[in-house]
Amino acid sequence: MKNALISLALLTSLAAPVAACMPIPGGNEPVSIAAEEAVIAYDAATKTERFIRKADFDPAAKEFAFLVPTPGKPTLSLSDNELFRR
Repeated sequence: MKNALISLALLTSLAAPVAACMPIPGGNEPVSIAAEEAVIAYDAATKTERFIRKADFDPAAKEFAFLVPTPGKPTLSLSDNELFRR
């Protein structure tokens, strides 16, 4: 049991950190997240999660994508910035 715990501790310490969300440049130019805010709300009655994000990017890249992992296929819609002004 002791060896298993030591092995688990060693394996965990070797794990590399990863970013859940990330910008992906379209070429060789860098792009980074300058600032971001998010509001997450869950409606238990409908089992619906609303994830509203505002992100500012510092792109040198002319084209880039922003990857956001989700547990299933999301429904997307636009939102204004009013929520973040409050």
